[in-house]
This record gives sequence, structure tokens and C-alpha cells, in this order.
Amino acid sequence: MNPSLPEERSDRLYIVWFLRKIFPIVLAKGGIFVSIFDEIGEAIIYLRKQRGFTQEGLALECGISVSYLRMIEHGDANPTINELWRIAEVLDVELRNPFVVPVAAGRLS
Repeated sequence: MNPSLPEERSDRLYIVWFLRKIFPIVLAKGGIFVSIFDEIGEAIIYLRKQRGFTQEGLALECGISVSYLRMIEHGDANPTINELWRIAEVLDVELRNPFVVPVAAGRLS
């Protein structure tokens, strides 16, 4: 565990902390590319451990192979939205739709 991470933290605070720690390092190293898949994998590892799942247990609950879960966690896979949705459901976290369009009085705004 990283000693600079506060002991008391929520899932959302951890993700914000993680992003604030990683992006300055990436920029300082000359803009090394960090893919969204790496970020998703780190979040899944954190949440899986926090919820007490092994890789085998989470893979079984999600209906995917352990090797595929490992690839997702290491940022080496391109999981589908449905796979991410199932992982989020099992880990009891919300997977938000970034394409939600606000609706006012029955019309798109």
C-alpha cells in the first residue's frame, strides 16, 4: 500500500487520488501514454481486493476466465461495455454512462 494514500477513503476518493498522483508523474516523464485500460485495471484491482475477491472468485462471478480478468487488470485487454458492466455489478459499484443526454420537459436540451 502506498504510504501517501489516506487510510480512510471511499472508492471515489481513491480514484481521484489515483488520477492526481499518476497524471503529474506521466507528464513529468515526457508524456508517457497511460491508457484508459491501465486505469480501469488499477481500479478493478483496488476494488476487488477491497471487496475480498480473489481473481478466481471475481472471474467466476463475472462469467469470464481468470486469464482474461488478469489481462483486464493489467490493461492488456479491451473489455466490452457488457463485461465492464458485469464486473461493476459484482463489485457493487456504479458504471456511469458518459453519453447521458439531459432531458427537459420531454425535449433534448
